[in-house]
Amino acid sequence: MHLIRILTIYLILILLLDIDLAILCSNAKRFEEYQQQIHQEFSWVPSEIYTLKRNEVLNSFYQMESIYKTAYFHDTLENQAKQNVERALFRLI
Repeated sequence: MHLIRILTIYLILILLLDIDLAILCSNAKRFEEYQQQIHQEFSWVPSEIYTLKRNEVLNSFYQMESIYKTAYFHDTLENQAKQNVERALFRLI
Protein backbone atom coordinates (compact mmCIF):
# COMPACT_ATOMS: atom_id res chain seq x y z
CA MET A 1 0.00 0.00 0.00
CA HIS A 2 2.86 2.36 0.78
CA LEU A 3 4.39 1.82 -2.68
CA ILE A 4 1.07 2.56 -4.38
CA ARG A 5 0.79 5.81 -2.44
CA ILE A 6 4.33 6.85 -3.41
CA LEU A 7 3.67 6.05 -7.06
CA THR A 8 0.40 7.97 -7.00
CA ILE A 9 2.10 11.03 -5.52
CA TYR A 10 4.87 10.75 -8.12
CA LEU A 11 2.39 10.55 -11.00
CA ILE A 12 0.47 13.55 -9.68
CA LEU A 13 3.72 15.48 -9.31
CA ILE A 14 4.92 14.86 -12.87
CA LEU A 15 1.47 15.74 -14.21
CA LEU A 16 1.49 19.03 -12.29
CA LEU A 17 4.99 19.80 -13.55
CA ASP A 18 3.92 19.13 -17.13
CA ILE A 19 0.89 21.37 -16.68
CA ASP A 20 3.10 24.11 -15.27
CA LEU A 21 5.48 23.83 -18.23
CA ALA A 22 2.67 23.76 -20.80
CA ILE A 23 3.24 27.50 -21.38
CA LEU A 24 6.41 26.51 -23.24
CA CYS A 25 4.35 25.06 -26.09
CA SER A 26 2.11 28.08 -26.60
CA ASN A 27 1.68 29.64 -30.01
CA ALA A 28 4.46 32.07 -30.93
CA LYS A 29 2.52 35.21 -29.94
CA ARG A 30 1.54 33.88 -26.51
CA PHE A 31 5.03 32.52 -25.86
CA GLU A 32 6.52 35.94 -26.65
CA GLU A 33 4.05 37.54 -24.22
CA TYR A 34 5.14 35.00 -21.60
CA GLN A 35 8.80 35.83 -22.27
CA GLN A 36 8.04 39.53 -21.74
CA GLN A 37 6.14 38.76 -18.53
CA ILE A 38 9.09 36.79 -17.17
CA HIS A 39 11.45 39.63 -18.09
CA GLN A 40 9.16 42.13 -16.38
CA GLU A 41 8.89 39.93 -13.27
CA PHE A 42 12.68 39.99 -12.99
CA SER A 43 13.15 43.62 -14.04
CA TRP A 44 14.96 44.28 -10.76
CA VAL A 45 17.79 41.97 -11.91
CA PRO A 46 20.60 43.68 -13.87
CA SER A 47 20.21 43.01 -17.59
CA GLU A 48 23.48 41.09 -18.01
CA ILE A 49 22.66 38.77 -15.11
CA TYR A 50 19.08 38.27 -16.26
CA THR A 51 20.25 37.33 -19.76
CA LEU A 52 22.87 34.93 -18.41
CA LYS A 53 20.49 33.20 -16.00
CA ARG A 54 17.54 33.11 -18.43
CA ASN A 55 19.85 31.53 -20.97
CA GLU A 56 20.84 28.89 -18.40
CA VAL A 57 17.20 28.09 -17.60
CA LEU A 58 16.11 27.89 -21.23
CA ASN A 59 19.19 25.90 -22.20
CA SER A 60 18.50 23.40 -19.43
CA PHE A 61 15.03 22.83 -20.92
CA TYR A 62 16.41 22.61 -24.43
CA GLN A 63 19.07 20.06 -23.45
CA MET A 64 16.57 17.76 -21.75
CA GLU A 65 15.83 14.60 -23.66
CA SER A 66 12.21 15.41 -22.93
CA ILE A 67 10.81 18.53 -21.27
CA TYR A 68 7.55 16.75 -20.52
CA LYS A 69 7.46 13.58 -18.46
CA THR A 70 3.96 12.30 -19.20
CA ALA A 71 3.30 10.54 -22.50
CA TYR A 72 0.43 12.84 -23.45
CA PHE A 73 2.36 16.07 -22.97
CA HIS A 74 5.48 14.64 -24.56
CA ASP A 75 3.67 13.29 -27.61
CA THR A 76 1.52 16.34 -28.25
CA LEU A 77 3.50 19.33 -26.97
CA GLU A 78 7.22 18.54 -26.95
CA ASN A 79 8.10 19.68 -30.48
CA GLN A 80 6.42 23.07 -30.15
CA ALA A 81 7.98 23.62 -26.74
CA LYS A 82 11.48 22.84 -28.05
CA GLN A 83 10.93 25.21 -31.00
CA ASN A 84 9.82 28.02 -28.69
CA VAL A 85 12.74 27.46 -26.33
CA GLU A 86 15.19 27.36 -29.24
CA ARG A 87 13.76 30.62 -30.63
CA ALA A 88 13.99 32.25 -27.19
CA LEU A 89 17.61 31.16 -26.82
CA PHE A 90 18.43 32.60 -30.23
CA ARG A 91 16.90 35.95 -29.25
CA LEU A 92 19.00 36.10 -26.09
CA ILE A 93 22.23 35.94 -28.09
